[in-house]
Amino acid sequence: MEKPVSSEGAEVGPDELSELLLAIARQRDHAAYARLYERSKDRVYNLAYHITGHSDLADEAFQAAMLRIWTSAG
Repeated sequence: MEKPVSSEGAEVGPDELSELLLAIARQRDHAAYARLYERSKDRVYNLAYHITGHSDLADEAFQAAMLRIWTSAG
């Protein structure tokens, strides 16, 4: 990924976020994880880019966050 990207209305809402995180945490649901990844990547990446100012660091922060979610599940 490079500089901030625009989200095309595909962000995760609070209810869906809760459902996805619960499915990941309780069942290690691969489909829920993939959906969370795809639906949150722009927003999380943009936040990380805003904080760091570097696309490489923003990408690394997003990947670390997603890895943490998966490894904390189950």
